[in-house]
Amino acid sequence: MNAVIPPLQQAARQSLFPGAIRTVKRIPRDEMLDVVARIARAVRVPVTADLEAGYGTTVKDMAETVKAAIDAGAIGMNLEDVTGDDESSHVGLPLQVEKIRAIRETSKSLGVPFVLNARTDVYLMPIGPEATRFERPLNGCAHTATPEPIACLCRGYTTAKRSLSW
Repeated sequence: MNAVIPPLQQAARQSLFPGAIRTVKRIPRDEMLDVVARIARAVRVPVTADLEAGYGTTVKDMAETVKAAIDAGAIGMNLEDVTGDDESSHVGLPLQVEKIRAIRETSKSLGVPFVLNARTDVYLMPIGPEATRFERPLNGCAHTATPEPIACLCRGYTTAKRSLSW
């Protein structure tokens, strides 16, 4: 494992913006996917990409993003549930479910197993009443029921707040 990390770090440094460092959330999709492609070509391990909120709000946008990510060499992606910097940018559950299903259907139609990390920032930003922040992401994951596994990540959540049991 230790032998893999330095080449990954080097590839990432070399492929990321040679000029000024930009805030990642502001990078256009094509530019981000260019970086993903350079990393995927430089390493011999699977690459997943942090593709923000999927660079769009429609099923068509998600399909285009997934196709482009696969073309770039990615085998997976992170998908956030916010599109900006405040609570008003939180993507509603019905739309997020549609986006996740579109990602799944597109990768399946291309015959590519695709790892999807559905990430929520309800704790980090914070979004909504504190009492609902635990259940909302879990309900979102449950509503996306697909045969393929989805990793649901809650940034800013600590187990000291509440324990999970399945």
